[in-house]
Amino acid sequence: MNTKRMKDDDGEWVKDGDMIVFAYGIPPVYVYAPVVARGGSLFALTPDHTPRECNLRSLRTYVGSWYKSTKHLTTITNPL
Repeated sequence: MNTKRMKDDDGEWVKDGDMIVFAYGIPPVYVYAPVVARGGSLFALTPDHTPRECNLRSLRTYVGSWYKSTKHLTTITNPL
């Protein structure tokens, strides 16, 4: 099975099932997003933001850096 993966801005491999974190705006809005594979690409699911999902390959264009998160979605309450 060929698993799609790519590197974050720290050089860590990110794959389907991982979590990523990024921020946008002033003041920064932090987003923790699960990663899913679909159609040969990786997507971050961001249902509480617009757009509701984004392709990881183009995410840097809009937010700059993004990173693999060591936190799991169920443990995130306040990123600060």
